[in-house]
Amino acid sequence: MASSGSIDRETAAESTRDPEKTQREDASGTPAGHGVTPGASPGSTPGLMKAFLDKLPPWIATNLRSRRSLKLWARCWLASWVCFVLLLPNKSVTQLGNAAFFALLGSFMAPPNVPLQIYIFILSTLVVGLCLGWGIGSAAMRAALAARNQDLLREQLLKTEQSAAGLANVDALFQASIFEGNFLDARSSVVFGCFLGASAFGFALIRAYAPKLIILSVFATISMDVFCVGDHQFTDVPYLSSGFPQSYGPLFPFGEYTIILSLVESLACYVGIGLILITFLFPETLNHAYLLGISSLLDNLKGMIEMQDEVLNARPEDLALGTPLMTKMMGSRAAVVGRIQQVTSPLTFINFEFSWGKWSGQDIKKLSEPLLAVIAPVGKSYFAKMVGHPYLQTGESSVISLPSTSESTVEDATPMFGDTHLLRHYRKYYHDAEAAHHVRIVDVLPTIRSATLDLRTACASCLGALKSVIDAVNTKRYARDNVEVTDVALSALRQQAAALDAALEAFKTSQRQALVQPFESLLQRAEKERDVPLRSLYISYCFAAMLIVVGDAVNGLAKAVLALAERRTRNRLWWPQGLRHVGQVLMQRSSSGEQALGEDGVPDDGGQETREEKSYMLISTWCRAGSRQPAADQLHAAYSEPYSQRVSVEQNSGSTSAFLEDLHVS
Repeated sequence: MASSGSIDRETAAESTRDPEKTQREDASGTPAGHGVTPGASPGSTPGLMKAFLDKLPPWIATNLRSRRSLKLWARCWLASWVCFVLLLPNKSVTQLGNAAFFALLGSFMAPPNVPLQIYIFILSTLVVGLCLGWGIGSAAMRAALAARNQDLLREQLLKTEQSAAGLANVDALFQASIFEGNFLDARSSVVFGCFLGASAFGFALIRAYAPKLIILSVFATISMDVFCVGDHQFTDVPYLSSGFPQSYGPLFPFGEYTIILSLVESLACYVGIGLILITFLFPETLNHAYLLGISSLLDNLKGMIEMQDEVLNARPEDLALGTPLMTKMMGSRAAVVGRIQQVTSPLTFINFEFSWGKWSGQDIKKLSEPLLAVIAPVGKSYFAKMVGHPYLQTGESSVISLPSTSESTVEDATPMFGDTHLLRHYRKYYHDAEAAHHVRIVDVLPTIRSATLDLRTACASCLGALKSVIDAVNTKRYARDNVEVTDVALSALRQQAAALDAALEAFKTSQRQALVQPFESLLQRAEKERDVPLRSLYISYCFAAMLIVVGDAVNGLAKAVLALAERRTRNRLWWPQGLRHVGQVLMQRSSSGEQALGEDGVPDDGGQETREEKSYMLISTWCRAGSRQPAADQLHAAYSEPYSQRVSVEQNSGSTSAFLEDLHVS
């Protein structure tokens, strides 16, 4: 089932908006697509709203500014509210029984905050798990009844009949005898215990080896516990006034297989409510939701590239940890890392749905590899950390003074240094040499900024054109002008891709030579003076090498999108594919999924896996193998060989072009 065109357009337009752009619109008082109320002071209400949202944490403010997030919240809230209303009338509570609250609990455990097909899958696992536990519990009761001592049972029944002689309400006495444990049998209790242990172990295996079936495991365990462990809340028996858990199965001397009927009816009410809401209230397909995630991710990546201009214009002390600019950069990187999981998770189910549009689930899967190749280098923030490192600002190392509890003179309070005297002396000498030759990192930043400006601008513009193409494909599924709008976006993408090619070629051939200009005097006498300060040159080339990797990755993504868009020009209905692989998908294990369930990831080799390693793997494991190795190899060769073997200034007429050719970054 495909989502409606108007919903797709509104959702994409809001969810992919840049937070900074939203703030600018709020400040101006005229957000895009909304007019100013006549008679109101321009910008008064939006200004108050902006001030209020700015005081909230980013994860709250961003969702409040996103129309798509508000729609998801409205759908989930309405589902929980309807389930809560079921608890208010006496007739509905009487019909559903004491487990009526499970309808509300189900709205919290499986909220309708996902695309339609995934939600149907979640509800299917809920129903299957409930029925599975019900079936195993019924089998346990049947086996326990067969294992009972029949002589003891007849004796117990006879005693109960004799005690009920002459009473008006015999059934009430008989029920009270059951739940007082008058019909307990050791054999029956052992059978129930064996079934409980075996089923708990089996459902735990499902949770461990098929994390996507966690809902099945949870509700199967709940329904099984009602038979074997139980609680007075789950049945309609008025005699269980104790708040302690009760075991229902062994209490009954006859088959009572509908103990969990109240639980099943309550969850059935929520299943119906959830299906109605997700079908008619802001529906969307997984295909549409995934493209929305890609569009938002491209917007974040573009913002990170544009933020490099602020980094190159900043002073080194502005990039220290805890400064506003560094906090902003780390927040942008965290947003990108957070989007990665949202983009990669739906890929496992994207072929198992009906969808209407230009691109199928398999087509979208092909974009994941070039997209991750862009994310990996852009997500690195090492350059800002290197520039803002304290050792690049001063020659002094950090000093930690030890507090003294005894009375002593100032000379006795000896400070403890983080480095040895030799290292501190060498660092001070190196900083003095950089300052004397004007090659400190603060002196080189303007050169880096001007040399890489065209390439950075081309990368950001190409990412913006990519976002426009994806938005056109995603939001024009039912529009009559979908072909024209997509063609305009594709034409702009071709132009930006050509401009990026030209910028890459220009940087590799000529513009990169500007990075070495501040070091020409040092390089000319590098043969005589071995200890020349070239640390800033190395940092410059690290930034340039990573920028070329980013440009190549963006160029590869643009070519992949262009090839796909030129091959798929018309909207059509896409049928589910690869259903035979459903079992394989369900058995896939994910460390992020385990963490969401409150479990620690255990590496396959039995070693320890720290939180820092996990966060590093999010970015590094998706980077293309060997994408930065050519740059690293040539930089290593350039600095490890003697300068006379790398370049001869006299032979090149005082030019440093040969040295630059050796440092050419591919």
